[in-house]
Amino acid sequence: MSPTLKFPVVILALTALALLHPCSGATIDLFDDENHKGYITSLEVGNSCVNLGYGKKLVSSVDTHGDCVLLYKLVNCKGDSVRVAPGTQHHNDLNMLDINDAVVSLIAC
Repeated sequence: MSPTLKFPVVILALTALALLHPCSGATIDLFDDENHKGYITSLEVGNSCVNLGYGKKLVSSVDTHGDCVLLYKLVNCKGDSVRVAPGTQHHNDLNMLDINDAVVSLIAC
């Protein structure tokens, strides 16, 4: 599979997962480029960890729509996290938070 097709396939898989397991959490938009540009993946995130998959690692900015999310570099929301919430600086450039292209899992705060 070519690199340009991997991201849309991940989007389809995550969308299917969200439809099969709806939750009443926060809607979080993940972008593969900084400044909320590029491919977008919208997820409903609640109090259960969401694993994006090992191949994801393409999140460069996030829009929490006024909610709070914890971003992790490890699966199953393990290890250190980066909190992104209203007022958090650099949500539009995760490189400044040392987690650019490294997000593997997330959960609502």
